[in-house]
Amino acid sequence: HGRRLVRRAEIEHRLAADLVDGQPERRRFGAIQRNVASGAILHPRAIGNSVQQRPQRLPPFVQREFIAPKQTSTFPGQCEYSILHDPTREVAYRMLPAPRRAELHQRVAAWILAQGATGPEELAMIARHLDLGGEPGAAADHLRRAGDAACAAAAFQTALGHYSRAVELTEEPRQRFALLARRERV
Repeated sequence: HGRRLVRRAEIEHRLAADLVDGQPERRRFGAIQRNVASGAILHPRAIGNSVQQRPQRLPPFVQREFIAPKQTSTFPGQCEYSILHDPTREVAYRMLPAPRRAELHQRVAAWILAQGATGPEELAMIARHLDLGGEPGAAADHLRRAGDAACAAAAFQTALGHYSRAVELTEEPRQRFALLARRERV
């Protein structure tokens, strides 16, 4: 187990060095790093950064096969990139200070909400980002909405999962009771 941790740390160190092997690359890497809060899929507009004005920052990472443009987008009219290797995302994510990660998660949640998210998957995605952004109450509310949307779509197992997670995040007794009641009705 100890060897695996050392090996993983060594791989991450090499990957981080490869990602930022020069000053121009370091600036370009910042474009990816600021977007990793959105998950395994990069949504450059989600955090309103310079990538949408300067898309030339991403092609070197496409050429080096760290990311790849997606043919279709989860959100109509938006470009998306897949991060091709989990360690790439993990290294970039860990290099961000915790307060910056929280801020980026909040921005991603707001952006997804602005895209008109109403389905259970999108609402759960918003909740995840709000939770990681330090807003468990708002996350629980979106999980409740995701559970309601899943129930309406007859996705009962999904609804149970959303309601259960919302209960975990809720501290206020009345809200918790209401969520437990919703969960029991499923």
